[in-house]
Amino acid sequence: MAEQATAGRTPARADGKTTFATVLEVDPTHEQRARDIAARFQHAIAPAAVDFDSGGLSRAAAAVPHARTTRIVRGWGLQETAPVGVMVVSLKEAVRQALAEPFANPRFWERVEAALTGAFVGLGSQEGTHLSFHEETAERTGYSYHLLFVLQDEETGDAVHAVALRLDATVGLDGARTRALTVDDTAFFALRVNAVSVTQVPPTVG
Repeated sequence: MAEQATAGRTPARADGKTTFATVLEVDPTHEQRARDIAARFQHAIAPAAVDFDSGGLSRAAAAVPHARTTRIVRGWGLQETAPVGVMVVSLKEAVRQALAEPFANPRFWERVEAALTGAFVGLGSQEGTHLSFHEETAERTGYSYHLLFVLQDEETGDAVHAVALRLDATVGLDGARTRALTVDDTAFFALRVNAVSVTQVPPTVG
């Protein structure tokens, strides 16, 4: 999965060795801060771990300079037979809940939706440790998916907001069909989300 960076409006590619697929929506003057925050999370947890490592994420959040943990989402869950697109909308709301405030940036939310769609669509063609399959039978497929969202714009001012999210998904399909899902396909989904949100505000000079 590509790292999506809108700082300077220039996309960048992830190196395939990091835990989180990253979406940056920041202005160029804050890009390095955003990348430094992202780096704190990238190796904080083992990507292939079956169980969610809340301690690792909490330690990573605490290590971000001049930042505070603003929200923690533990075990947000959903079970439903529905199109993939409905699951994406539901997860988008979970990201909203994880953020410190209801930010309105339309470009950011477009990128969030695209990244969340990637948590279901085109899994068979994705490379990188943000995606890890841990169960495959004829009846269901289970996997984990890690995403990191970073936002800074005119609305947030000098504050940079980040949400590190782990999705655990069970799909009522075999592995081949799960890897080939499209946004309009319908299946049984059992979803669980754990996330931590941090806000970094640099100290005032003078």
